[in-house]
Amino acid sequence: TLPELATDPSFALERLSLALERYWRTIDTQCPVVHRPTFDPGRSTGLLGALVTAGLSASEDERDRSLAVRLYRHLRPLLLLVRAVRHTPWLVGLTDRIQYETSDGPASLPAFQALAILGQVGQMLLGRHDHELSYPYSAFDVTLGRSIDLFSWRFFAKMTVALQQKTSLQASWVDWATVESWRRSVSHLTPWAIFHLSRLTPDMSSVAHCILLRDIQLCSVFQQLPTRALSILFVRLTLPCGDDRWYASDAGAWQALAPPPELPFPQAIKTALDPKPTPVFLNPFARFCLVHGLMSVAWDVKWRGTLRASALESVSRNWRASILAAYRRLRIDAATSLDLPFLTPTERGMSRTTVDLLLIAELDMLVDLTTILTFAGVDRIAARNIGPEDFATAAKSVRKFALSDEGLSAAVVAADYLRSYLTVPPDETPLFAPWAIYLATLVLWSVTSLRESPRHDTSEPSDSQASRPLPFSLRADGSRATAVQHPGGLLTTFPRYWNASDVALLLQTVSIALAGHVWEMSREAALVVESLIHRKV
Repeated sequence: TLPELATDPSFALERLSLALERYWRTIDTQCPVVHRPTFDPGRSTGLLGALVTAGLSASEDERDRSLAVRLYRHLRPLLLLVRAVRHTPWLVGLTDRIQYETSDGPASLPAFQALAILGQVGQMLLGRHDHELSYPYSAFDVTLGRSIDLFSWRFFAKMTVALQQKTSLQASWVDWATVESWRRSVSHLTPWAIFHLSRLTPDMSSVAHCILLRDIQLCSVFQQLPTRALSILFVRLTLPCGDDRWYASDAGAWQALAPPPELPFPQAIKTALDPKPTPVFLNPFARFCLVHGLMSVAWDVKWRGTLRASALESVSRNWRASILAAYRRLRIDAATSLDLPFLTPTERGMSRTTVDLLLIAELDMLVDLTTILTFAGVDRIAARNIGPEDFATAAKSVRKFALSDEGLSAAVVAADYLRSYLTVPPDETPLFAPWAIYLATLVLWSVTSLRESPRHDTSEPSDSQASRPLPFSLRADGSRATAVQHPGGLLTTFPRYWNASDVALLLQTVSIALAGHVWEMSREAALVVESLIHRKV
């Protein structure tokens, strides 16, 4: 359906193969919705196209990313159109030439896997236009799911009955992978049908764990209003399985691994919010989901107040302190797990992304990030234009925030993150790292620019200002992480002391780092940070 690609050098088989390999190496580690051991490239051209598009969008080569945008904008409407054919007969004639295979189940798993992957691509790897469209697209994805009863217990009941009737080990493994794939695919779609999930039995709810991930990311990370209508505390979900079962190479290896005990999502949230939580082992993906659950609770506490006291009777009513304490415990767990030598690539990718999300989540509890972004001078937030009156209001709020104890606390959190952030290996760039670095820098800049520094300790060794490697270098060339230098000044002495030159040099360094990332929104963020270097506040 794109005949001009036949003569496009970027569409050569070798480049597409490299893109598919890049998908498994970079995107799958942070969006594991396709079961690689049973993946059949010939089963669905739509799914294969989505994987290749994702791999191209993560490339350092501008030609690959340009091709990714073309494929993304062409492939996604085709997927939606084919899914709509069953419910809109007059569309059949428009899709006669679309090569698309559906699964043998009650609905097309490859279609929803493709939509989940493309949703993440549009949100986290392409430019502003596609990023802003990710909001309505994600809502429309779930509307399609509701049209086939995807969020009803009936959908999963049929699959579970079929799974129990399998007589061969190979068939049982393949069907289990299908159910788990549905679970993970659904977890990356924005929920409009969460009310249906609250009616699922515990067994059925395990098929749809972490349904709020995309919605929570859009509202807590990118300041979009959520679409969910019910607190996650009333949804009976269970946390996902670990990588050992998910990536088992064959049916025998899968059978040899005992199924882990199921942990209900609300129970995990209650445990995390308890002042003296009982230690519970969570695999990195489960921890990643739990962080999203806490972010959902935090958003409700901060903005909507829809929680019911009876939902967490055993938990301290000091919601804010409990959530912040839970964030900090999980941050320690995630950071500690990165030192473990036996982590799989997916577990390591999830742990890295979790650290970034926890930084954003903690800042979101301490400060209104929309106000910080507005004060920094952005022109749009969540597809909403920012006008002069918005800036004037934000300036007053940020000045008050910067002079408060809470403002200093938020800046300390931001500085600690920037100071301790691990150098990102060239093949392990977390999706949320650029945005976390961006927000941390804006918070730190706001406080250090508007708050008077304490008296400088002249007894401090002079070599504290020496240049040393930046702890959060990002990929800026095709093969190696870029080594950037920064003065030890701000990140070494804050909050004891800071000066304008230290702040300006940090802004310059972060701007260079963000500009080297493949995500176009990161490059726009770099321009915002650069504009602050000579700004007088």
